[in-house]
Amino acid sequence: MLRKIKKKKKYKDDPNSNFHEQIELAFKRGSDIAGVLRGIRKIHQGSVGKRTSLFPSKKNAGMIPVESNLELAYAIELERDLSVVSYRTQALKIQLSQSESNYPDFLVKYSDGRIEVHEVKADKLNLTEKKAKKHHRIKKIINYNNIRYKIVDKNDVVLGFNQSALLYFYQRLGIQSWTDQLIDKAIKVIPTHGQLLFTEIQKILENNSLPVDIAYYLIFYKYIPMPVYIPALVEAVRSRGLL
Repeated sequence: MLRKIKKKKKYKDDPNSNFHEQIELAFKRGSDIAGVLRGIRKIHQGSVGKRTSLFPSKKNAGMIPVESNLELAYAIELERDLSVVSYRTQALKIQLSQSESNYPDFLVKYSDGRIEVHEVKADKLNLTEKKAKKHHRIKKIINYNNIRYKIVDKNDVVLGFNQSALLYFYQRLGIQSWTDQLIDKAIKVIPTHGQLLFTEIQKILENNSLPVDIAYYLIFYKYIPMPVYIPALVEAVRSRGLL
């Protein structure tokens, strides 16, 4: 059962008195005609100086707009996290002053009813003094509304060849669903110690009369560790035009 968020009493002079209404609207708002789940602040694809993209989220049944590779990597992490029910980008407007506002990167809803706000930065331990003070102000406003705020960075995501591999595994998931019984059986036959090639994982599944395609699911959703020699796998996939 999802728990209700305790709402603070509204004050006439509080510029963020509609905070919880914004959250409710963010998750109620459907995708546009192109299937994009847009936030309050629109991310324009192809913006100069930004690596904007659309992540095809199965969890949200729509395209999630992001404006950096780091944000894409974090969207993948939220997609992989089985405790996350849904998430949105640029979905809230935090009024810091009469002339200054902020749009946090991610609004996240968990299966236990928790709502959190996550901001993505390259290095959360080396923010400038100005940015650190700004994030402290944002955190104070969000915490006042009984919502957790946290900053995530490059150490919280998968980047490089491993990120490319995860995108490939994600593409291969398709619409196939696996029973809990089948997943449990597959987990039991794959060694958790040592390092395996992706082809070795598939061979183990095949030898145990299990579908080899379940390997994509097990790796993406963190049931088993990432296979080794990922760069070689990614290059092979790219050479076949599959990534």
